[in-house]
Formats: sequence, C-alpha cells, structure tokens
Amino acid sequence: MKITKIYFRIFLKDSVPITNNPIILQWLVDCQLKSFKNKHSNLSKNLINELCKVFGTSSKTLSIKHFSKVWILKFNNLEFYIFTSKGKGTKIEITDTSYEDINSGSHQEEILNFLDTLHKNLNNYV
Repeated sequence: MKITKIYFRIFLKDSVPITNNPIILQWLVDCQLKSFKNKHSNLSKNLINELCKVFGTSSKTLSIKHFSKVWILKFNNLEFYIFTSKGKGTKIEITDTSYEDINSGSHQEEILNFLDTLHKNLNNYV
C-alpha cells in the first residue's frame, strides 16, 4: 500500500494520537531503539527535513496544535496527521476514530502497516 499526501485542507478534522494503543506504542519504542542503533531517522524526532523530501512542503491549515508543521497523509483509506516541530519532535494522529477505538485495537494492523511504510519511506528503504 502506498502513502499519499492530501493537499488543500484548510481545517483539520478531530484526531486521536495513535499512541493511545499499547501495542502501537511498543512498536514505536522498539522502532526508535532500532533506529538509534542503526543511525536511522525515527518517528519520534523532528522529521521536517525527511517529510519535506518524501512528501513535499507541509499542508496549510488554520488549525493550530502544539506543533508547527503538519502533513496530512492517507494510507489504506485511513487519514493521518503528522505534526512535527523543531525542539518538540513528532506526533502522529489518526482521524475519524475515538480514543476508545484506538485503545481497543481498532485499525491496529493498518496503523502498524502505515508506520512501517512511513519509516521505510523516510529512511529510503523503498
């Protein structure tokens, strides 16, 4: 499955952090440790340069969350927001779902596949 960028979104939908699921959080921690060991980009650091190289400039939006740049990405009919900023790192959120759904494992496999694909794209594994 391919990750595609969504252009021209002015307002962001409500979204939920994917880290509300313990299995996804564990995947991110394991990935970060492996990335650090192999000197690759991990999905928790500031990813502005990597995201610009892979997906182009950040999306323009009127919504302000605690991060300065946002990329709106679609994967397997799911929409993700990648918020990233210097000094704050990166936060990944999913739209059209609730905290309870994420915690209970809804879309868990799709989210893990998205994270794996994103990580590979950002580290030129494609």
